[in-house]
Amino acid sequence: MAEAANCTVDIEMDEHSRAADGAWVGLEERKGKGRGRGKGKGQPHPKSLEDFQSLGFKVLEWDGMRAELDFSEGPVVPAPYKGCSKNRRGKFKTASFGVSYGGGQSIPRELSPSAHNKKVLETLKQNPDFQRVVKHGSSMFAHYAPRLYNYYSKTFASLKKSQPELELPVFGSIFSTISINLAPQVVAEKHKDFKNLAYGFCNICAQGSFNPKQGGHLVLWELKLLIEFPPGSHMNILSAIFSHSNTSLQAGETRFSIIQYSAGGLFRWVHYGFRTWHAFEEQEPKEASMEWDGRPTKWQEVLGLFSNISEF
Repeated sequence: MAEAANCTVDIEMDEHSRAADGAWVGLEERKGKGRGRGKGKGQPHPKSLEDFQSLGFKVLEWDGMRAELDFSEGPVVPAPYKGCSKNRRGKFKTASFGVSYGGGQSIPRELSPSAHNKKVLETLKQNPDFQRVVKHGSSMFAHYAPRLYNYYSKTFASLKKSQPELELPVFGSIFSTISINLAPQVVAEKHKDFKNLAYGFCNICAQGSFNPKQGGHLVLWELKLLIEFPPGSHMNILSAIFSHSNTSLQAGETRFSIIQYSAGGLFRWVHYGFRTWHAFEEQEPKEASMEWDGRPTKWQEVLGLFSNISEF
């Protein structure tokens, strides 16, 4: 690995906070915003590299090999990255597997793909090359945010003890869910993955054949950054907090992506004693009241799970 570098950006995180009270998940953007529909007045979002540059976005060159750190003014390191059908994220199909909780589920469960997809995904999970790609994302996580990584590990160990039938999607991965975005050209539209753990990492691995100097950049909207994202490289971002997308590709190029993440609902479920908030409130009203009162400042506590730049 080449010598690490860093990029400092000037942003007040409290002004751009998108975490719900309790800091378990992000906040869903209002319809008509952040989903390729402009600002509700019919203006299209910028798509090409030139479109973003004309709006003052800064291009951060990256060869896919050098380790980089993006961080706001201050000690917290939120986003390390390192080499090696229509939905709200874009015009592509997604195959997902792993453990999740939310969307009306009564308890955490493993996702249930179709019979055909399940057979394909089971074969993929056993592929050593795929396993290596997936584990690389977890290795990045453990290196750059060891306290947060340990929090993930302890949380899932507790969940596993409560529900032994649950398994992480790939042995050796710390993330509870993996999604594979599939299309000839996977170009994500502006969005936030608000159901992910608000202070948790989402690992993105770009794949395909494209010129990263001309397209496929990771766009971080609040930071006004365009990060070159070469095929085969990984990035960890706070996807529930930061709006993100990709710049468009050139004709004839291909791109797909492997995404690893964990639902905030899983952590909330474990924290509340393996039950819903309503069950927690009914069974332990005093403790639930204290928990409720502390929700607005919960995000301040979780900052300590991130690493200080001086630790590196």
